[in-house]
Amino acid sequence: MNFPSLDSIPLLLLLAAPVVAGGAYYVSVAMDLRNRGGRVQVKFFGVPDLLFASVLAAYFVWGGLNSFFKQSSAASDIRIEQLMENLVLMLSILGATLGFARGRGLPYEAFGMRSDGLSPAFFRAAMLLGLALPTVWAANLGSHYLFPQNTQEQELVTVFRRASEEGNFSAVRLMCLSAVVVAPLMEETVFRGYFYSLVKPQLGAGWAAVITSSFFAVSHGNVAAFPGLFVLSICLTVALERFGSLWVSVFMHSCFNAISLVLIYLQSKGWLPQ
Repeated sequence: MNFPSLDSIPLLLLLAAPVVAGGAYYVSVAMDLRNRGGRVQVKFFGVPDLLFASVLAAYFVWGGLNSFFKQSSAASDIRIEQLMENLVLMLSILGATLGFARGRGLPYEAFGMRSDGLSPAFFRAAMLLGLALPTVWAANLGSHYLFPQNTQEQELVTVFRRASEEGNFSAVRLMCLSAVVVAPLMEETVFRGYFYSLVKPQLGAGWAAVITSSFFAVSHGNVAAFPGLFVLSICLTVALERFGSLWVSVFMHSCFNAISLVLIYLQSKGWLPQ
């Protein structure tokens, strides 16, 4: 492992400033929420929800662990049918979760889907994501630096990169729809709107955030991405508790995925270094 020279320390300190600032902000908000309590409501859910959520958690963790230990291989041929199947699966999980809750008479507000305006939620999300991004990227860079043997990217990222390089814009558009619209809505509803709200009254907000974020990171099935996704999930949970609106975390998640796709696309065209 190579350590930075003395000449590079000022640059490292400059690059570390936004990481420290963003991390300090989220720590201060978390401490404030710990003292005065968050805004996530937990009164709606009961034992049936806990059982249903346990099945969902087992599904996501099992799928993620399978991907963790799967032999690395090049991305398979890009097939629109497979991308459509993945999109339909996410929509089905979202529909099943909301349908189960609505069948029990639970309001959408139980998930934090407040109807007090989307514009404030978007601007709050943009600000909070700007503070979170340096820390998330630093976690990913740290993982790549400390564990260079675990640098294989997520399979869907590889597929998107190949589709961009080959000019397969049908696949690019479909993956953008999945990553920027459907996946954030489904994952935020399931992981933060449901899992977190169920675990919080049992173990407290801190452990609920850690467990939910671990499930969230594992479900993506990539060792290299785990630290960054875990940190991102913690930030999304803090945002949800801070404002009590799932739309804030949905927009944060959506913008994060959009930024990631734009960067990958620019790399695939040779406009950014790999």
